Parts: sequence; C-alpha cells; structure tokens
Amino acid sequence: MEEVITKRNILAASHKVFDPLGITGPVLLLPKLWLQSLWKSQIGWDQEVYIKTRQDFLKWLKKLEYLKHVKVPKWLHWDSGFQHISLHFFCDASKLAYSAVVFLRLDIGSPVNIQLVQSKTRIAPCGKKETTIARL
Repeated sequence: MEEVITKRNILAASHKVFDPLGITGPVLLLPKLWLQSLWKSQIGWDQEVYIKTRQDFLKWLKKLEYLKHVKVPKWLHWDSGFQHISLHFFCDASKLAYSAVVFLRLDIGSPVNIQLVQSKTRIAPCGKKETTIARL
C-alpha cells in the first residue's frame, strides 16, 4: 500500500473485517486506538497521518492476513448429553480499553467442552473527564 495513509483509510480497513461474535476484538482494538489518537490531534480525514502511525498501520495490515487461518466452531454441542452446563462472563478494563467475554462450559463426562458465545471490546472514552478503571 503505497498511497497516503489517512484516517479514512484506517477506518475503512478496520471496518472490512466482519466479526459478529467479537472474536477479533484484540486485533481490531489497535486501529480504534489510532483513530482516537488522530481524532485528539485534530488531523483531517484526508490528511496524511504521522509516520509512526503509518508504520504501525502497515504492519497491522500485513498481519491481518493471519485472520484467515482462525477457525471458530459454530456448534455449541448443546444437543449432546451433558451433566453440567454453565455460562461464564468475564470483563476487564484498562485506561485505554475495556472488554467482556461470554463462554459456555459443558461437562460431557470426562471431556469438558468450552465454547465462545460472544465478546465485545470498546475503547475508553476520551474527554474532559477521564473515566476510572473501576467504572469502565
């Protein structure tokens, strides 16, 4: 990609990834953070981004190809005979972002089956008042 990298390019590239379950949340967090940083610095949509952001974005774009190899089963093994079933929810936050994940744990005798149900990742809001990590 030899063209000028702008906020518009970063936004377009990050929104091309279709992810209804939120599996790629950690991967898609980086462009969101870059866009937030560029927004704070008041760079226009068609202005060239900083050299560091450009280098990071191009490196991220090359590594995005690895997502093709990620396989996620869609079947939750719900119709199998199970002894115990539990739904687990975890969340975590930092100054930059926060996320939550839900997964299903099925005890089918000796093997325990764990399946991702949904996850969500968001960047922390930036504004005049900073939100505490506990509130995030």
